[in-house]
Amino acid sequence: MAHSVAPMDDRQIVAAMRSRSANGLAAAYDLYAERLHAYARSILSDHDAAADVVHDAFLLAGQRIGELRDPDRLRPWLYAIVRHECLRQLRTSSRHVELTEAGQVRDDSVDLDAGLRTEQYRELIWRLMQNSI
Repeated sequence: MAHSVAPMDDRQIVAAMRSRSANGLAAAYDLYAERLHAYARSILSDHDAAADVVHDAFLLAGQRIGELRDPDRLRPWLYAIVRHECLRQLRTSSRHVELTEAGQVRDDSVDLDAGLRTEQYRELIWRLMQNSI
């Protein structure tokens, strides 16, 4: 998805992003999005999840551009953001398991049949006592 922005180098892109110009973020996207998506896809093994990560990474980059000290480090900084977002997504998805994957849930610390068995034992003992009298 090209935005037809005139080619800029990283320093110009960072300066435009810092001035909140839409051209800065568009130029960064045009220059790096495809490679960042491939990188995210290699980590997540999911095309759509990788697209979400790249989208989020560019939003974060736009918000946090002031944290980038060296404009010549834009590319590795973007890769670091994507890596962080991928790891965050992996952590989040590992906490959620589909019901079909969860298997049989079992808790041996609680005996759900205890009340029923107790009542059956009482009845059995009562009958035995009645028969022995």
